[in-house]
Amino acid sequence: MVFVIISIMSIIAQLVAIVISISCLKSIRKVLPWILLSITFLLMLVRRILSLSNFTDLQSGNIIMSIVSLSSSIILVIGIIGLKSFISKQNETEKMLIASETMFHNYFKLPLIGIAIVDNNDKYIRINAKYSDLFEASEKDIIGTSRLDWVYKDDLVVENKYIELIKNRASDTYSMDKRLVNKIGNTVWVSQVIQCIRDLNGNPDYYIIVSEDISKRKELEASLLGTIDEKEALIKELYHRTKNNMQLICSLLQMESDRIENKTIINRFTIIESKIQAMSLVHDRLYSYKNLSLIEFSFYISDVVNIIREIYSDKKVKITSSLDDVVISIDMAIPLGLIVNELITNSYLHAFEKSTEENIINIKLTDNGNNEIELVISDNGVGLKEGFNIKTDIGMGLNTVMALCDQIHSTIQFESDIGLKVLILIHIANLKIRV
Repeated sequence: MVFVIISIMSIIAQLVAIVISISCLKSIRKVLPWILLSITFLLMLVRRILSLSNFTDLQSGNIIMSIVSLSSSIILVIGIIGLKSFISKQNETEKMLIASETMFHNYFKLPLIGIAIVDNNDKYIRINAKYSDLFEASEKDIIGTSRLDWVYKDDLVVENKYIELIKNRASDTYSMDKRLVNKIGNTVWVSQVIQCIRDLNGNPDYYIIVSEDISKRKELEASLLGTIDEKEALIKELYHRTKNNMQLICSLLQMESDRIENKTIINRFTIIESKIQAMSLVHDRLYSYKNLSLIEFSFYISDVVNIIREIYSDKKVKITSSLDDVVISIDMAIPLGLIVNELITNSYLHAFEKSTEENIINIKLTDNGNNEIELVISDNGVGLKEGFNIKTDIGMGLNTVMALCDQIHSTIQFESDIGLKVLILIHIANLKIRV
């Protein structure tokens, strides 16, 4: 009875093994001979063991033989199940590799971008049609050649620096705009991205190069730069001629004032001349500054001070200044220049009429930390008269200053404890905008 049960179990195990084997027959056919060989070897080993044993009871021998056969069948089933699982995973991996390769192959054939593969000796081993079009050459002309032989020699210096970084494992990719030399000797501008693929030891194995022809873009950039250079030259010439025309007006005023004997009228001519020169300085600064719409205000104030000092050279006045670096637009420079000119001129003409001490005018330009620039012009002169009313008592000069402050959206304050102190607050956001 035991023999029958064990035999039936053995037959069932073998049937299961057969079914599983058939279900994955296609996948295991390469290893099936090894499985059969292993089973044959196992049976031969069992037969040998039994032949060496003295079983007096034939039924006991048959039972042992059946147990061995059942064990072999079970081992075979387990082995085939494990093998099927392994082969299933392997098939999935193969499908993923095939899909990845198909995707790369399709991408490689893209007609809009050039792609090449280069070995670790910088030799081309594969290129697509778009890449060969860059060189106006066939694939045979390029494959096997060094990619560096096609690079414009002036761009090789930068290229070699990137290559050195990859060799030193400091980087795996780089991109750059450079020139290539095609088959007929013409240069072609390309934007390239080079990706290094390393082997298991971390050494460069091969490179993937993606290239785009940017020759038309470079031509457009050159054209735009040429237009910009031409525009800058014309604007500079305009500033230069404007300055010269203002200087001519000043000369005419000077010639006319030389014919006048009335000192009051002469003084009026001098004040007008200083204002014109202050405006002329803006154009002179713009002509010499690298930016055609911005000037350094601190330098401009110094220029205005020098003009006024030269005009009133007969007056003994000391001018001190503390000026931070502030850059302003041309639209802010002219009204601010006129304000500075008017306030300093006002101090020269009216502050020191009765002074017996050293005459001092101080100019201060600072950032107060509240997004405001403080422009302070003060003197140690007589100050404002007692009961001075800012609305009714100011003359044409200070009235001009008030109007200009309104124009540039700044605030103005007057203090007259010791001499006169004028504080003008300019919001930083207004310094470089058109007013």
